[in-house]
Amino acid sequence: MSSHFCGFPAEYRSHGCLKSGLQDWLKTGYSYKIEDVQAFRSEETMKISIKTLSNAIGAIAILMLLAMGLVIVSVLRIQDSIIDSQERRFRSQLLAEELSQSSEELTRMARSYVATGDPIYERYYLEILAIRNGESPRPQNYSPAYWHLLAAKELPSMTQGETVSLHELMQREGLSERELNLLRQAQANSDELVKIERRAFAAIKGRYDDGQGAFKVIREPDRDFAMDLLYGERYVAAKASIMIPIQHFRNAIGERTKMALENLQLNQKNQILLLMLLIVFSLVGVLFISGYIRRAVLHPLAQLGRCADEISKGDYGSHCDIRSGNELTDLGAHFNRMAQYIERDFTARLQAEDEIRKLNEALENKVKERTRQLLAAQEALAHEEKLIMLGQVANALGHELRNPLGVMSNAVYYLQSVLNDTDTATREYLGILKEAIADMERIVSNLLDAIRFKQPHPEPVEVAGLIEQTLRVCSVPATVTVRRNVPADLPVIHVDPMHLHHILWNLIVNGVAAMPQGGMLEISVNADTQAKLISISIKDSGIGMTPDQLDKLFQPYFATGARHIGLGLVVVKSLIQANGGQVEVISSPGEGSTFTVMLPIDELK
Repeated sequence: MSSHFCGFPAEYRSHGCLKSGLQDWLKTGYSYKIEDVQAFRSEETMKISIKTLSNAIGAIAILMLLAMGLVIVSVLRIQDSIIDSQERRFRSQLLAEELSQSSEELTRMARSYVATGDPIYERYYLEILAIRNGESPRPQNYSPAYWHLLAAKELPSMTQGETVSLHELMQREGLSERELNLLRQAQANSDELVKIERRAFAAIKGRYDDGQGAFKVIREPDRDFAMDLLYGERYVAAKASIMIPIQHFRNAIGERTKMALENLQLNQKNQILLLMLLIVFSLVGVLFISGYIRRAVLHPLAQLGRCADEISKGDYGSHCDIRSGNELTDLGAHFNRMAQYIERDFTARLQAEDEIRKLNEALENKVKERTRQLLAAQEALAHEEKLIMLGQVANALGHELRNPLGVMSNAVYYLQSVLNDTDTATREYLGILKEAIADMERIVSNLLDAIRFKQPHPEPVEVAGLIEQTLRVCSVPATVTVRRNVPADLPVIHVDPMHLHHILWNLIVNGVAAMPQGGMLEISVNADTQAKLISISIKDSGIGMTPDQLDKLFQPYFATGARHIGLGLVVVKSLIQANGGQVEVISSPGEGSTFTVMLPIDELK
């Protein structure tokens, strides 16, 4: 502000006078009394400066943002804890189910052996015991249907997993002592049942208990005795004794998980209330600051402007009484002194008027710029909060929708299989329903992928095979012709196969959707060994896109179709970049679109 007060006497150099202005004043030969200087300094009533206030506002804003950030992080951690608690409950229920299922499988194998005498059932029986006791490796994806499929010789080759007992798996889940005791009791009762089954096995082989637990007494095989052991009341009661502690275990897990979830949800609710309270405090602070700026800055500036206007009209005796408690009070005092000097010297008045005008313009520009920055910051903060809340809602909504969508998909599949000979209209509507469910599942998957990104796990991938695999799962209508231009000698690339499958699936589905009346979908692959890049192009002959749509194509929640929510291409771009690649798009209205995915070649065939 110092340059806006040229024309002041030498005594006011500390208040911002320029040397050129001082020289002009000296040339006029005008002299000022020392009493004027003392009177001017005695009128200084500054209480808090604008600089100090701005620093305080900045510090408070940073603290509020930091506090809100900590609360948001806390809410996200609570959400992770809720998910972890539910997953732990699910795993614990699976262990209880496996214990129950293993007992059922042992009973089934024992009865089958006694009924048929086929030694394969005895071998299955021993394998089940060995897996449960941690003596044999556990098959991966060890499901209840494993032994049924194995007996029917319909089981594909499976990878053997970790050799670990069911009891050790229970301990790993961090169960309480009461819950572990219930599972131990159930397994102990199951082991007692095994003793009865072993007696039945021995009776089939003509071996009987010698009274000390050893089957050393040799007699004729007695199938009726073995059947009575496996179907008698004692055996049935022993089976029930296994299920009772398992049911108690499930109840205990449910109660503990329910209490933990209630506590976590209450804590989450409190954190959200705290966040809302911080937001309210921030809004109150903004209103307070706006009021202060209006009272202590804008009003004094307006008053100063009015005085300047009066002086510009020739009223040199106009007085501006500003008591804002900040630098503007000092500015008002300078202005009044300047008015007095103008009144004494007409030549200095012209110079002062010009400086006042410049000062007003500069101050107005600063106020406008600060107001614009505040509005931009508020808009950015509101947008960020909206995205965070939308991500939380999308995460919860995605998990809630997946189960009913799976049920609907299975129901449609069942109806299509049992209504194969029904009329054409019914089959057509079932197909429409199946496509609609697939669209909903894709939307849910895109929502979850957009808010919960997974790091890639690169593997050697043959592009041609993956393209054919992806085409098989895509619903390409008969009106769309797929042309492939895929060389047979393509190099192997190292990417996450699931990521690349998801990328290709999205691009193929989008290309088909861009051709509602049918057309040509061309898939081309080129390998540039010098640049160590492989390019996958997916070209459609659809409606194309405008330049404005291309600019917004990879922005969240921007979609060109009514059945899309604008997250598919966002996920595609993030997956491509995560695997070290990039994507390019060429499109024109009415001429179709071409998406090109470029991925690095790490290893050649």
